[in-house]
Amino acid sequence: MILNYKEVLVPFFKKSNIKNSSGAKFTTSKYKVIEFSDEHKETVTCSESANGVVTEDFIHLKKSCLPIFPEVQNKVYNAPLPLKKYKLLNVMELARQYVGDAEMWYYQLVPTCRDTRMPDI
Repeated sequence: MILNYKEVLVPFFKKSNIKNSSGAKFTTSKYKVIEFSDEHKETVTCSESANGVVTEDFIHLKKSCLPIFPEVQNKVYNAPLPLKKYKLLNVMELARQYVGDAEMWYYQLVPTCRDTRMPDI
């Protein structure tokens, strides 16, 4: 997780007044969709519309420079969190009204834990 983007990314990117080949200036607040991909690491594709159909490309990286993003060190959860047994039974009862029998297998795979406040059935 990146907590301070400026600290991590400033060494890799141009400072300001970034323009594309058609002369459009890059302004973060102007765009609703901003895409960065592994295929075009030096380019950021931006769109003013939420559907992302009309796009503009901007080259942000300094020449011959590829950003290195930090590895995730401290994960919040290392495994799926178990549900309390009674909670899962309630969820499964509700799901049966909306989900077919063929899809109920998913709920049977959810890990459970014992609720110490309630007696076992």
